[in-house]
Amino acid sequence: LGATPPAARHAVAAADARPARRAPAPHSVEAPALAAAHPPPAQPAPEPAPAAPQPPPEARRLAAERSLIEGARAALRTHDTDLALTLLRRHVRDHRDGQLAEERGVLFVQVLLTAGRVDEARGAAERFRHRHPRSTLLPALDALLNTPPGGTFSPPR
Repeated sequence: LGATPPAARHAVAAADARPARRAPAPHSVEAPALAAAHPPPAQPAPEPAPAAPQPPPEARRLAAERSLIEGARAALRTHDTDLALTLLRRHVRDHRDGQLAEERGVLFVQVLLTAGRVDEARGAAERFRHRHPRSTLLPALDALLNTPPGGTFSPPR
């Protein structure tokens, strides 16, 4: 028979130099014993996803206030004064002394004027002046009250 090529002899020599180790057949009796003797490396437990940080209570209150005010503004833009007044009254109920109380007061006057309830708007404006004599929103309130009926008011920004 033919001679063994040099590369093959090298591979055989390398195999002879290593200790003989026979892999167990997948369904042999030895496979479970070897698996128990050499368990696979433990995988670290996956880290739980970090919980989204909750905003502080003050931020949640302000978001709730803002939602009511923005809802009232949106209702006013569509001339739904009943909905706007409902949302503003809910703001009074839930956030009487909230951070947006002054803004609510001016918006309340604007909604009443839009609804044609001029006398109520003037009364609300007087109560606002009494409660907030140094408010930075007084010029906006004055502008509202000086807007002709049916006129469009844009609050200063």
